[in-house]
Amino acid sequence: MLKVDKLTAVQRFVLELPDGELEVIGTQFSVHVEPEGTRRVEVTEGRVALRLRAAPPISLGAGESWTSEREAARAAAPRSVPAPEPQLTPAPAAAAPSERSPATARQTVLPETKRALEPPSDEQAAGTNHVHFARAMAAFGAGDYGQAERLSQEFERRHPEDARQEDSMFLRAVARARRGDAAGARATARAYLERYPHGLRAPEAERLAESSK
Repeated sequence: MLKVDKLTAVQRFVLELPDGELEVIGTQFSVHVEPEGTRRVEVTEGRVALRLRAAPPISLGAGESWTSEREAARAAAPRSVPAPEPQLTPAPAAAAPSERSPATARQTVLPETKRALEPPSDEQAAGTNHVHFARAMAAFGAGDYGQAERLSQEFERRHPEDARQEDSMFLRAVARARRGDAAGARATARAYLERYPHGLRAPEAERLAESSK
């Protein structure tokens, strides 16, 4: 994981990647790279230009991120959790009624109930966001465009404030086009342009809306 502090207006920074390069344009960002290629890029401030071999250039602004299809599929894969081994606990000796009152028993249960009702932390919520978006990306990468569209809609419904709403909406438009739903692709592309007239995917959405007629 590499982090680069914000650059001045006259500074230029180009990071050579195993599968391309990343040009920094006065920004703060983090990039996850492994020997076989770039996994993920996140921008916290400014803008970067990601240029990977055999792929069109990608421009990312503050709050935006890019995840490779391989990384998205790996994040979406279910993880097996080993079952806990049974523990043998000797049965407690019978206690006289006076040793433990009903009020004492309730006091031991209430803290557990309270924790169960507490809302998830910001960190837990962020992890859930990533998993839902990664599943949609994995379905799209696998060519299951109907599932990708459904998972993208679910992601947008559950996480309306997530910065990846724009990417998810554009993914739905492309998924519909690849399923042969020209009218649906055109409608989704137009909805994207109404919501993000200057968005990162606006030029592609315009072409998609035109080509779907």
